[in-house]
Amino acid sequence: MKVLGTLIISAIIFFSSGCTSSSSRLDNNNPILPGVRENIIGKTAIDDNEYGSYLFHLPESAVIVGNDIYISETFNNVIKKMSDFDQITVVAGTGLKGYNGDGKAKEVMLSGPTGILQDGDSIIFVDAQNYLLRKLNLSDNTIETIAGIQGSNGFPENGALASGTSIEYPYALTRKSSTEILVPMTYIPTRELRLYILRDGRFYSVPLPVELKYGQCKGIVTEGDYIYMNVLVPNGSNGDKFFFKIDYNGNLIQKYDVRGVFGGGMTRLRNTSKFIYGIGTAIDYIDENTGEQGGYSGGYYGNVTEILPLSEGYIVVDSDKGKLINITENGGFIKENGDQESLIPKSLIDGTVYDEENILFLDNRGGRIYNFNTKTSKVTVFAGNGKLEQTKEGDKFNTGFWYPTNIAVDSNKNVYFNENHRILKIDTGGQITVFSGDVQHGDVSNTRRETARYKSIRGLSFSPNDTLYVSDTYNDKIKAIYPNGFVQTILSDLNRPHGVEVMSDTELKICDSWSNYVITYDFISTQQFAGIKNKTVYQGYGGDSGDGGSAKDARLNTPHRTVTIDRGTYILDTFNNKIKFVNKNSEVINTAFGDGVQGYSENSFNLPTNMFYHNGYLYVTDTGNGLVSRFFLN
Repeated sequence: MKVLGTLIISAIIFFSSGCTSSSSRLDNNNPILPGVRENIIGKTAIDDNEYGSYLFHLPESAVIVGNDIYISETFNNVIKKMSDFDQITVVAGTGLKGYNGDGKAKEVMLSGPTGILQDGDSIIFVDAQNYLLRKLNLSDNTIETIAGIQGSNGFPENGALASGTSIEYPYALTRKSSTEILVPMTYIPTRELRLYILRDGRFYSVPLPVELKYGQCKGIVTEGDYIYMNVLVPNGSNGDKFFFKIDYNGNLIQKYDVRGVFGGGMTRLRNTSKFIYGIGTAIDYIDENTGEQGGYSGGYYGNVTEILPLSEGYIVVDSDKGKLINITENGGFIKENGDQESLIPKSLIDGTVYDEENILFLDNRGGRIYNFNTKTSKVTVFAGNGKLEQTKEGDKFNTGFWYPTNIAVDSNKNVYFNENHRILKIDTGGQITVFSGDVQHGDVSNTRRETARYKSIRGLSFSPNDTLYVSDTYNDKIKAIYPNGFVQTILSDLNRPHGVEVMSDTELKICDSWSNYVITYDFISTQQFAGIKNKTVYQGYGGDSGDGGSAKDARLNTPHRTVTIDRGTYILDTFNNKIKFVNKNSEVINTAFGDGVQGYSENSFNLPTNMFYHNGYLYVTDTGNGLVSRFFLN
């Protein structure tokens, strides 16, 4: 899964400080100084914006209604409208993830809206993580649920009343007729796939050939007696993608193996026997009759998830770039949102202090590293050309980056970041070189840094003597790269560790994330610091309890980072969307910031990924909200 964000920055901007109060607590047992949240970079999910200066946050789908385009902004839990390629406004959702029933559209909470379809003077959309199909009535701006039971998943029985039965995860929607909608559903754990017609308020099963028993539908088109599906079929870690042509009796007409595992969306190439479909960073075509395949459009996409036909040309929804890209009939570029700003970060995932005045932020999906000046609030590009591409060695402005996740600075102001299982170095002369690792993952240590191998790094931290500690996350290890270039595994048998905080040359504080607790390590043994060890097989399956009691009796949910100051330690409890604080003297834990509701409000986070302390402020990359926030602590 690619990592998460959407931020708005121009080349050099003075940002207003929209300060909002937080839920900091101050009592005798938890002496946290009251903090004030200040969003220093980015725009919130509930802001209205202009086409030229806005990037959507991981949009999955869109539909054209007259001169308007409605977009499911999945990770912000809202639906937005773009009018005449000009104004972008919120039309549904609060920005908070959840469920609070039906009602006025902008007061109704959504949970990961995806597929979206016009239905007369309304829009039907998938409220995916609520397991609902819902209708947005455009005439009175209200939302009503038309299928599913909130929070309950299961495949409907044939003929089941839509409003009284559970549904499985639907990704794409398409219309069979003016009164019928095709709804493919996938049971995520096994990838079992079923197809239904929603008609007159009931679900009716459509038989599928055995080749389509398992998979996730990434695009669907229906024409006459036939259904065309772009399906990712499970096979190993990623799967294989196929183009299927079937009829409504479950007969397989055509099946072609197509390239790519990412991306989605599909539509017929006008007046031809060809379909075009997203494969991630490009759009391919396939001829339904001959199976001929090839590239149709590429060079400016991050992850194509939807393709919509216009009267001339097409609209492409690019989830990772946060853009709606208008292309010609032949796939050439016309325009895109966000084109009026030269610098628009997409997902600031990590940050670190560069010097007394400057902080660096790493853009996971934007191909850049940004510098934020704490004195002037100016933002400039530190490195990168803004492209999603594998980093090239050489001048730091002549390359993009490929989904980097962490950044660190040594005592000589050399900058390090990781991507594709390797660590790269930007020296003080602005030159990028590979420091350690390789694009082919592995697990090699007790060797020189040039021959060491890693797998999905999720943490970089320097010690005072310039030893670089590496969270070799998918090898479940912590490795050290010493100043002499030797690499050694110093701790193993962890469970997807993330942040390593260097307390001294003889002590580390480590977030053993998928074990949902924090430990300390003195290079002899580990000790529990906070959270009960709860080893899970994936992120997000921890707990949330223990405020007011011993930190060791608390439950955390995939902690990512710790920050220790004189009074105690802050813990970024990522999947609880909270920052917790452990008092140094009493060892009592309490929630310092965040109300635990995922999404945006004055006191909410959306899967924050990093935090660090500098000159009295706790900085937080609130990645899911597309924000960088800070809290004044003293």
